[in-house]
Amino acid sequence: MTGAVFAYAGIRATATATVATYAVDAPASLSKDDFKRYLVDERARELCFEAGRKFDLVRWGIFLPQMKLAGDDIRANAGTANQWKTRAYDNVAEKHLLYPVPSRDLTLNSALEQNPLWK
Repeated sequence: MTGAVFAYAGIRATATATVATYAVDAPASLSKDDFKRYLVDERARELCFEAGRKFDLVRWGIFLPQMKLAGDDIRANAGTANQWKTRAYDNVAEKHLLYPVPSRDLTLNSALEQNPLWK
């Protein structure tokens, strides 16, 4: 592991942050499909708390199936008290692959039309 250590010492506070780098051990002999699965899994870990996951899933064309899998997983493994959490996954539809055109923009520009699935 390599890295740098930054320290700040003020009148009332002391803080230290360590930045480390590491190598990802992706096998060199992966097929195209296996590499894509590896990449999807790695990006899930990398972006788990950054709210960027949806954009990857939409770009890769797997958003709807992944949401269905997540809902099924919660249904199968969560207790009965947590079954309500599947609603967000069950309510995902094809229209969620695009954003609606904002009402303000539609009002300001009469040549714009709303995305068909959001009408």
